[in-house]
Amino acid sequence: MAEDKKLSELDMFIAQKVFPDARAIFLARTASVDQIKDDCQVVIDTNALLVPYTVSRESLEQIGQTYSKLAAQKRLVVPGQVAREFARNRAYKLAELYQQLSRKRNVRQFQEGSYPLLASLPEYQGVVRAERQLDKLVKDYQALIDKLLDHVQSWAWDDPVSLLYAQVFTEDVVVDPPIDEAELRSDLQRRQIHKLPPGYKDSSKADSGIGDLLIWHTILCLGKTHHRSVIFVSGDEKPDWWYQSENQALYPRYELVDEFRRSSGGQSFHIIKFSDLLRLYGATVKTVQEVRQEEIQVRAEPGLPASPPVQEARARGDTRWSRLSPNGSVAGTPARGYREGGT
Repeated sequence: MAEDKKLSELDMFIAQKVFPDARAIFLARTASVDQIKDDCQVVIDTNALLVPYTVSRESLEQIGQTYSKLAAQKRLVVPGQVAREFARNRAYKLAELYQQLSRKRNVRQFQEGSYPLLASLPEYQGVVRAERQLDKLVKDYQALIDKLLDHVQSWAWDDPVSLLYAQVFTEDVVVDPPIDEAELRSDLQRRQIHKLPPGYKDSSKADSGIGDLLIWHTILCLGKTHHRSVIFVSGDEKPDWWYQSENQALYPRYELVDEFRRSSGGQSFHIIKFSDLLRLYGATVKTVQEVRQEEIQVRAEPGLPASPPVQEARARGDTRWSRLSPNGSVAGTPARGYREGGT
């Protein structure tokens, strides 16, 4: 019965609706990233906003300079949906940092066991003295880690990344156009039935994968309002954003490119990784390499089931959440005072 219902909802003329201008398939030209980089709008995805939690202070400063330059030119955009996803998932990144520091504290004591038979040997006496010195260093080290953990736990939207965003992401940077909920639900259903990008890969989520579509509608709204090309900065490589081969993202889905072209009056749409954005706008080689290494690490990590807030960020392409346990907390020893949904 469900299959019959699905078949009845299929539109046999969907290709005509997705590509209403057949001539443009051959005649339309997409400008390259280098050609549009000085005038386009740059839209940031949630996974890109989370990357700075894993980089050095120097790289964070470079990221801030890149964002500030784009914001000053009125070209930086954070969709309202992205801001909401960041708000829900920031605590998980801090919990992950807390976990990593906690595990550094787990250094064993060196003075384990005594050997009376060797007590008279000068060599053994030297070993005992060295072990006492090492154990004192370990205790001092653990005390410093405890202070550092207390500092991390005291953060309340005043961690270095959040402070940077508060400074750069002014009201005109966060774009949150009004939505028609009924119209959006209908569009989501149409895309999922016909496997049209974006969002159909997230149909099993609790919210049916509306997050990607909200962000896409924001991008379409930008194109329609400003008639400028868009670079979308995202680590999401799911097949409802990209054509893939050998587990490698090759090109953005043509349906997206063409839909944006029609909405924007002929402008171009590209998706790039965060490291490529930094390279494009003059960040140091060291910063670009550090961010790129994080992107490689994220791609290599296996995924695990997660609570709904974590699923949302992970499904947006941020697989670094695989280190979180199914209930949403960090796998392993839980952070002190940490509860899912808290900050």
